[in-house]
Amino acid sequence: ADVAAVPPERIFHVQLADGPAQAPADLAVEAVSGRLPPGQGEFALDRLVPLLPAHARIAVEAPFAAPAGATALERGRILVAATRALLAGG
Repeated sequence: ADVAAVPPERIFHVQLADGPAQAPADLAVEAVSGRLPPGQGEFALDRLVPLLPAHARIAVEAPFAAPAGATALERGRILVAATRALLAGG
């Protein structure tokens, strides 16, 4: 569905995730580790974010394969940095 066609008052919460344009064969693996931080995949998040109303809550939902040995804090920092870059427009 086209997000631009949704009345802004109907958008309350948005989960951002990124990934490849083509779904992988194993959707179970993708669901737990195959996504990417926002802005690092092929989803058109840079076109989605400007369409979101100011009142909408934004959450990051990106179970991704972090660098080996990364702590929870380091994984969180990767997601925060990626999300900030996306929201800043680049």
